[in-house]
Amino acid sequence: MALTKNIVEVESAVMIYPTIGNRSIKDFLSRSIKTPPRLNLEGIGYHRPRAIDGVTLEIPRGSKYGILGHNGSGKSTLLALILGIIQPNEGIVRVDGRAVGLLEMGSGFHPELSGKENILLHLSVLGVKLIEAKKLVPHIINFCELGDAISYPLKTYSSGMVTRLAFSVLCHVPADIFLIDEVIAVGDYAFQKKCLKFMDTFSQNGGTIVFVAQDPNNLREFCDLGLCLHEGKVSASGKMDYVAQAYIEEIENTKSTA
Repeated sequence: MALTKNIVEVESAVMIYPTIGNRSIKDFLSRSIKTPPRLNLEGIGYHRPRAIDGVTLEIPRGSKYGILGHNGSGKSTLLALILGIIQPNEGIVRVDGRAVGLLEMGSGFHPELSGKENILLHLSVLGVKLIEAKKLVPHIINFCELGDAISYPLKTYSSGMVTRLAFSVLCHVPADIFLIDEVIAVGDYAFQKKCLKFMDTFSQNGGTIVFVAQDPNNLREFCDLGLCLHEGKVSASGKMDYVAQAYIEEIENTKSTA
């Protein structure tokens, strides 16, 4: 059923990553590839703290919504739930529209291909038809401002260059919701301004922005509404000024008790 006022609704969402003993399954498999052990499934369980613990939120259509929290608070997991990359162990996530977002830089790219080739690859992954993708390539190249490096293999790029390329591709994909994880750090000041200008235009045209950051001042300046996550739980929500102040006080209280 289509949502009306809200473009995203999350109800009592819980996300728990499975573990093997004290290690995540991802770490276990990584180590197993290097030194293959005899397969033993004992100890697989859900003993790790909840990455998302009972989160409920509503994101109004056309809003600029901020998510604050320190490293490990559950911000990226919440974005992944909204994007549909993962499904919650408990609760409901409803999204009424197409969501695209920046989470893990380089996902959807191939290190041996050039920047230009990776543009076509990533557009294909995002479901853009080849004939349309070819029309978008010159615009994306112009936006990312990578110069001659656009013809170099991606493995020669810095992390900032990969971020530029990824952001530039997503800027040219039709979407209703744009989710950005720490986008304010994507390169030099001039490119940051270009990114913010794009997001302003996207919002003015009716799009919804979900912007994740650790710096409350960034979200205070850009977002209308938001929430603060602490250990996977919502510690504050509402107007962005209120949420930012609550986050600052939370940090100060943590320092005073350390």
